[in-house]
Amino acid sequence: MNRAKWIVLLALTLALALAVGAASAVERQEDETSAHYCDDPAAGLEWADLLAKNPTDLSIIRLFALRKGLCAMIEQGLVSVGRAIMLFEQAREEAILERRNGSGGRGRDLLL
Repeated sequence: MNRAKWIVLLALTLALALAVGAASAVERQEDETSAHYCDDPAAGLEWADLLAKNPTDLSIIRLFALRKGLCAMIEQGLVSVGRAIMLFEQAREEAILERRNGSGGRGRDLLL
């Protein structure tokens, strides 16, 4: 894996971990209508930039799409913030394991 991509993935992982901790605390203290990671414009731009720089990376495409879908579901009241975080974290960890095992989505085009 490209070292720069690995560093970006680790930085996003750290940022997400911090956001997860903050979101979990917010969810416990406030109701579901409180602000959360999906409402952070900087996070949205960061993900869009990551996708633009890695348009054929299946792991990034999957996580980007999952994030967008989960945020839409939170907004519609179809899933709780806590459940969305759990689902995203699970997918992120799977993507990391794929990278470590050498079966990540690098360099492959998305087939629909």
